[in-house]
Amino acid sequence: MASVLHLAIFDVFQLPFAFTVLLILIVIWLYTFRSGIQTVLYTDVFQTAFLLLAVLFSIGTISSGMNLSFSGLSAALTDNTQVKVFEWSLYSKDNFFKLVITGAVLTIVTNGLDQSVMQKHLTCRKLIDSWKNMFSFSAMLLLSNILFLFLGFLLVLYSTSMQIPIPEKTDDLYPLLALNHLGGFTAALFLLGITAAAFSSADSALTALTTSVCIDFLGYKRSGEGNHQYIRHVVHFVISLVLFGVLLAFHSMLNTSMIRAFVSYSGFIYGPLLRLYVFGLFTKFHVIDKAVPFVCVASPIVSVVIKKYSTVLFGGYQLEYEIMVVNGAITFVGLLLFSSCFHSFGQPKERVA
Repeated sequence: MASVLHLAIFDVFQLPFAFTVLLILIVIWLYTFRSGIQTVLYTDVFQTAFLLLAVLFSIGTISSGMNLSFSGLSAALTDNTQVKVFEWSLYSKDNFFKLVITGAVLTIVTNGLDQSVMQKHLTCRKLIDSWKNMFSFSAMLLLSNILFLFLGFLLVLYSTSMQIPIPEKTDDLYPLLALNHLGGFTAALFLLGITAAAFSSADSALTALTTSVCIDFLGYKRSGEGNHQYIRHVVHFVISLVLFGVLLAFHSMLNTSMIRAFVSYSGFIYGPLLRLYVFGLFTKFHVIDKAVPFVCVASPIVSVVIKKYSTVLFGGYQLEYEIMVVNGAITFVGLLLFSSCFHSFGQPKERVA
């Protein structure tokens, strides 16, 4: 989102991408500095509303510009030969089964195990409210994905019909059309929506990481106790700098569309996280705690090597998004090797109801 925002606004003034990222983080840092997750809860409502409004209005503008009703757009979607829902070739990166399995796993780890998402569920006062929040969130997530997929098709359809060249980097297609071809009001809504998306992603990550470091690593129980408030502010600032560096590094390495890059990198990042949860929930074995970080670091490294040489190892088969499952399996095996399953240092733990 920062990349698109830079293209839409700051690139015109020939400002570097680092300036865009820094400005976004400064604004987020200011409004999360005092109130933390509570601020994020309220701002996320407005940010999501702007984002969905921008998508809906873009669909309406494209429909009007092509003189097609909603049913006409749906028919064009059905008849278009470029639209391919199912890819059955086993050697394709977009194979149906690969995407379903990877998509299910990715949804679990990015929404079910993600710290920033779970913090929002934990703000509910009652368990029943948290359940309602999870189910309503899942329904909205499904509808939003369908809406964005439909918009993506319409952007390509509109570009083709209006003979507008599609950028080599497809992430630039939406801002190109919104700012130059769909009218001023759509452009304004687009900028509000894309800004909202950038802030909604980063502010949740920033507050969640700050909370995790303070509570899980530094052992703080009450944020106002002693000098904990000062330390929390320092951690908040340091995490902002780390996020700044990660965004710049990711942008410099990006040579494909953002969504493909996200799914590819997530395969190496989320694999160990998923298997840690699976191991803890479905086995009774004690693990050597000191070995866990080494297993979680070694697993992505081994996965990178396996993916690079997968065509040689598996007779021409190229591992793509499903590397997340392979990565997680390596982590699980590593945890077993350093657990009471293979060693006599401890007894199997009892299940707690």
